[in-house]
Amino acid sequence: MAMSLLVVIAQQGLDLPVSPVKLGDPAPIVQAPPRLPEPDLPGDDPRDTPLPTFYGEEIDAETDSIIYVLDISCSMGDHYRLDRARNEVIRSFSALPESWKFNVICYSAPVYWLWRSTKAANPENKARASAWLLNWNAHSCTGTGPAVAKALSYRDNHSVVVLTDGHPNYGVPLPPKPGGHNNTQQQVLGAELHRKVIRDANLQGARIDMFGLDTTGPTRAFCQGVAADNGGHYVDVH
Repeated sequence: MAMSLLVVIAQQGLDLPVSPVKLGDPAPIVQAPPRLPEPDLPGDDPRDTPLPTFYGEEIDAETDSIIYVLDISCSMGDHYRLDRARNEVIRSFSALPESWKFNVICYSAPVYWLWRSTKAANPENKARASAWLLNWNAHSCTGTGPAVAKALSYRDNHSVVVLTDGHPNYGVPLPPKPGGHNNTQQQVLGAELHRKVIRDANLQGARIDMFGLDTTGPTRAFCQGVAADNGGHYVDVH
Protein backbone atom coordinates (compact mmCIF):
# COMPACT_ATOMS: atom_id res chain seq x y z
CA MET A 1 0.00 0.00 0.00
CA ALA A 2 2.83 2.44 0.92
CA MET A 3 4.46 1.77 -2.45
CA SER A 4 1.21 2.65 -4.24
CA LEU A 5 1.01 5.98 -2.42
CA LEU A 6 4.58 6.84 -3.41
CA VAL A 7 3.70 6.20 -7.06
CA VAL A 8 0.69 8.53 -6.79
CA ILE A 9 2.84 11.25 -5.22
CA ALA A 10 5.47 10.89 -7.98
CA GLN A 11 2.75 11.23 -10.62
CA GLN A 12 1.64 14.51 -9.00
CA GLY A 13 5.00 16.08 -9.78
CA LEU A 14 6.71 15.90 -6.34
CA ASP A 15 10.42 15.25 -6.12
CA LEU A 16 11.59 11.98 -4.56
CA PRO A 17 12.70 10.91 -2.01
CA VAL A 18 9.78 11.87 0.22
CA SER A 19 8.90 11.15 3.78
CA PRO A 20 7.12 7.85 4.33
CA VAL A 21 3.38 8.10 4.01
CA LYS A 22 1.23 6.34 6.55
CA LEU A 23 -2.31 5.17 6.16
CA GLY A 24 -4.70 7.81 7.47
CA ASP A 25 -2.38 10.75 6.69
CA PRO A 26 -4.03 13.65 4.78
CA ALA A 27 -3.40 13.77 1.07
CA PRO A 28 -0.34 15.87 0.14
CA ILE A 29 -0.97 19.43 -1.15
CA VAL A 30 0.46 20.20 -4.55
CA GLN A 31 1.09 23.91 -5.10
CA ALA A 32 0.61 25.35 -8.55
CA PRO A 33 3.63 27.13 -10.05
CA PRO A 34 3.62 30.93 -9.68
CA ARG A 35 1.79 32.81 -12.45
CA LEU A 36 4.14 34.90 -14.53
CA PRO A 37 3.00 38.36 -15.74
CA GLU A 38 1.86 38.45 -19.34
CA PRO A 39 4.25 40.32 -21.65
CA ASP A 40 3.10 43.47 -23.42
CA LEU A 41 1.98 42.72 -26.95
CA PRO A 42 3.35 44.76 -29.88
CA GLY A 43 1.26 47.90 -30.33
CA ASP A 44 -0.03 47.96 -26.74
CA ASP A 45 -0.31 51.51 -25.41
CA PRO A 46 0.86 51.65 -21.76
CA ARG A 47 -1.15 54.80 -21.11
CA ASP A 48 -4.53 54.72 -19.43
CA THR A 49 -6.28 56.70 -22.19
CA PRO A 50 -6.80 55.56 -25.80
CA LEU A 51 -5.07 57.37 -28.64
CA PRO A 52 -7.13 59.69 -30.86
CA THR A 53 -8.32 58.46 -34.23
CA PHE A 54 -8.86 60.29 -37.52
CA TYR A 55 -10.69 58.68 -40.43
CA GLY A 56 -10.26 55.38 -38.63
CA GLU A 57 -6.49 55.80 -38.28
CA GLU A 58 -4.96 55.80 -34.80
CA ILE A 59 -2.81 58.90 -34.23
CA ASP A 60 0.37 57.89 -32.43
CA ALA A 61 0.72 60.98 -30.24
CA GLU A 62 3.77 61.15 -27.96
CA THR A 63 1.99 63.39 -25.46
CA ASP A 64 -1.64 63.96 -24.50
CA SER A 65 -1.97 66.84 -26.95
CA ILE A 66 -3.00 67.23 -30.60
CA ILE A 67 -3.58 70.06 -33.09
CA TYR A 68 -5.91 69.69 -36.09
CA VAL A 69 -5.12 71.71 -39.24
CA LEU A 70 -8.01 71.94 -41.73
CA ASP A 71 -7.85 73.25 -45.29
CA ILE A 72 -10.84 75.52 -46.00
CA SER A 73 -9.67 76.78 -49.39
CA CYS A 74 -12.06 77.26 -52.30
CA SER A 75 -11.80 73.70 -53.63
CA MET A 76 -12.99 72.33 -50.27
CA GLY A 77 -16.42 73.65 -51.21
CA ASP A 78 -16.75 71.04 -53.98
CA HIS A 79 -18.71 67.83 -53.32
CA TYR A 80 -19.35 68.79 -49.68
CA ARG A 81 -15.68 68.21 -48.87
CA LEU A 82 -15.58 70.84 -46.14
CA ASP A 83 -18.72 69.51 -44.47
CA ARG A 84 -17.32 65.98 -44.47
CA ALA A 85 -13.90 67.08 -43.27
CA ARG A 86 -14.99 69.24 -40.37
CA ASN A 87 -17.45 66.57 -39.24
CA GLU A 88 -14.47 64.22 -38.93
CA VAL A 89 -12.41 66.82 -37.04
CA ILE A 90 -15.31 67.35 -34.62
CA ARG A 91 -15.80 63.60 -34.22
CA SER A 92 -12.11 63.14 -33.46
CA PHE A 93 -11.68 65.82 -30.80
CA SER A 94 -15.09 65.03 -29.28
CA ALA A 95 -13.73 61.57 -28.43
CA LEU A 96 -10.65 62.93 -26.63
CA PRO A 97 -10.51 62.30 -22.87
CA GLU A 98 -10.61 65.42 -20.71
CA SER A 99 -6.99 64.79 -19.72
CA TRP A 100 -5.94 65.68 -23.29
CA LYS A 101 -5.35 69.13 -24.78
CA PHE A 102 -6.16 70.21 -28.33
CA ASN A 103 -6.45 73.13 -30.71
CA VAL A 104 -7.85 73.68 -34.21
CA ILE A 105 -6.38 75.71 -37.07
CA CYS A 106 -8.19 76.50 -40.33
CA TYR A 107 -6.47 77.95 -43.37
CA SER A 108 -6.96 79.14 -46.90
CA ALA A 109 -4.77 82.11 -47.85
CA PRO A 110 -4.95 83.46 -44.26
CA VAL A 111 -4.36 81.20 -41.25
CA TYR A 112 -6.98 81.17 -38.47
CA TRP A 113 -6.46 79.58 -35.05
CA LEU A 114 -9.01 78.94 -32.34
CA TRP A 115 -6.86 79.52 -29.24
CA ARG A 116 -3.43 80.96 -28.52
CA SER A 117 -2.55 77.75 -26.67
CA THR A 118 -3.84 74.20 -26.54
CA LYS A 119 -6.85 73.79 -24.25
CA ALA A 120 -8.22 70.96 -22.13
CA ALA A 121 -10.58 68.64 -24.01
CA ASN A 122 -13.49 69.27 -21.65
CA PRO A 123 -17.13 69.54 -22.80
CA GLU A 124 -17.10 73.36 -22.82
CA ASN A 125 -14.01 73.59 -25.05
CA LYS A 126 -15.27 70.86 -27.37
CA ALA A 127 -18.56 72.72 -27.80
CA ARG A 128 -16.75 75.98 -28.50
CA ALA A 129 -14.44 74.32 -31.05
CA SER A 130 -17.42 72.71 -32.81
CA ALA A 131 -19.28 76.02 -33.08
CA TRP A 132 -16.14 77.78 -34.33
CA LEU A 133 -15.56 75.20 -37.04
CA LEU A 134 -19.14 75.33 -38.28
CA ASN A 135 -18.83 79.07 -38.96
CA TRP A 136 -16.30 78.67 -41.79
CA ASN A 137 -17.05 78.55 -45.50
CA ALA A 138 -14.63 77.44 -48.23
CA HIS A 139 -12.75 80.36 -49.78
CA SER A 140 -9.48 81.58 -51.30
CA CYS A 141 -6.12 79.85 -51.91
CA THR A 142 -4.16 77.08 -50.17
CA GLY A 143 -1.40 78.18 -47.79
CA THR A 144 -0.49 74.81 -46.33
CA GLY A 145 3.11 75.62 -45.40
CA PRO A 146 2.36 78.67 -43.22
CA ALA A 147 -0.66 76.94 -41.63
CA VAL A 148 1.32 73.90 -40.52
CA ALA A 149 4.16 76.16 -39.39
CA LYS A 150 1.64 77.95 -37.17
CA ALA A 151 0.60 74.62 -35.63
CA LEU A 152 4.27 73.85 -34.98
CA SER A 153 4.70 77.14 -33.12
CA TYR A 154 2.91 75.47 -30.17
CA ARG A 155 6.16 73.94 -28.92
CA ASP A 156 4.60 71.83 -26.17
CA ASN A 157 2.54 69.94 -28.77
CA HIS A 158 4.06 66.95 -30.59
CA SER A 159 1.20 65.73 -32.79
CA VAL A 160 -0.27 67.55 -35.78
CA VAL A 161 -3.01 66.21 -38.08
CA VAL A 162 -3.45 67.96 -41.44
CA LEU A 163 -6.37 67.50 -43.83
CA THR A 164 -6.13 69.07 -47.28
CA ASP A 165 -7.44 68.54 -50.80
CA GLY A 166 -5.38 71.05 -52.77
CA HIS A 167 -1.87 71.84 -53.91
CA PRO A 168 -0.11 74.50 -51.81
CA ASN A 169 -0.19 77.71 -53.80
CA TYR A 170 -0.05 80.60 -51.37
CA GLY A 171 2.07 82.07 -48.59
CA VAL A 172 5.54 81.02 -49.78
CA PRO A 173 7.07 83.25 -52.48
CA LEU A 174 8.14 81.51 -55.66
CA PRO A 175 11.24 82.64 -57.57
CA PRO A 176 10.62 84.12 -61.03
CA LYS A 177 9.52 81.49 -63.51
CA PRO A 178 12.60 80.56 -65.56
CA GLY A 179 12.41 80.11 -69.29
CA GLY A 180 11.23 76.68 -70.30
CA HIS A 181 9.49 75.90 -66.99
CA ASN A 182 5.89 74.79 -67.29
CA ASN A 183 3.11 74.96 -64.74
CA THR A 184 3.75 71.42 -63.46
CA GLN A 185 7.39 72.26 -62.76
CA GLN A 186 6.32 75.40 -60.94
CA GLN A 187 3.87 73.33 -58.87
CA VAL A 188 6.63 70.92 -57.86
CA LEU A 189 8.95 73.80 -56.95
CA GLY A 190 6.23 75.48 -54.90
CA ALA A 191 5.50 72.26 -53.04
CA GLU A 192 9.18 71.83 -52.18
CA LEU A 193 9.29 75.35 -50.74
CA HIS A 194 6.21 74.66 -48.59
CA ARG A 195 7.82 71.43 -47.36
CA LYS A 196 10.93 73.38 -46.38
CA VAL A 197 8.86 75.93 -44.45
CA ILE A 198 7.32 73.06 -42.47
CA ARG A 199 10.62 71.26 -41.85
CA ASP A 200 12.29 74.44 -40.65
CA ALA A 201 9.42 75.19 -38.26
CA ASN A 202 9.43 71.74 -36.67
CA LEU A 203 11.99 72.47 -33.97
CA GLN A 204 10.38 70.15 -31.41
CA GLY A 205 10.34 67.14 -33.74
CA ALA A 206 6.54 66.87 -33.81
CA ARG A 207 4.88 64.07 -35.74
CA ILE A 208 2.77 65.27 -38.69
CA ASP A 209 0.14 62.95 -40.16
CA MET A 210 -1.21 64.06 -43.53
CA PHE A 211 -4.67 63.18 -44.84
CA GLY A 212 -5.29 63.85 -48.52
CA LEU A 213 -8.94 64.32 -49.47
CA ASP A 214 -9.36 63.09 -53.06
CA THR A 215 -5.76 64.10 -53.82
CA THR A 216 -3.79 62.92 -56.85
CA GLY A 217 -0.53 63.64 -58.65
CA PRO A 218 1.69 66.44 -57.31
CA THR A 219 -0.72 67.23 -54.44
CA ARG A 220 -0.62 63.65 -53.19
CA ALA A 221 3.17 63.58 -53.55
CA PHE A 222 3.42 66.79 -51.54
CA CYS A 223 1.35 65.36 -48.68
CA GLN A 224 3.37 62.16 -48.69
CA GLY A 225 6.57 64.18 -48.56
CA VAL A 226 5.45 66.27 -45.59
CA ALA A 227 4.50 63.12 -43.66
CA ALA A 228 7.83 61.45 -44.50
CA ASP A 229 9.80 64.57 -43.50
CA ASN A 230 8.17 64.68 -40.08
CA GLY A 231 7.81 61.08 -38.91
CA GLY A 232 4.14 60.71 -39.79
CA HIS A 233 1.91 58.76 -42.15
CA TYR A 234 0.03 59.75 -45.26
CA VAL A 235 -3.56 58.51 -45.64
CA ASP A 236 -5.89 58.81 -48.66
CA VAL A 237 -9.46 59.72 -47.73
CA HIS A 238 -12.51 60.05 -49.98
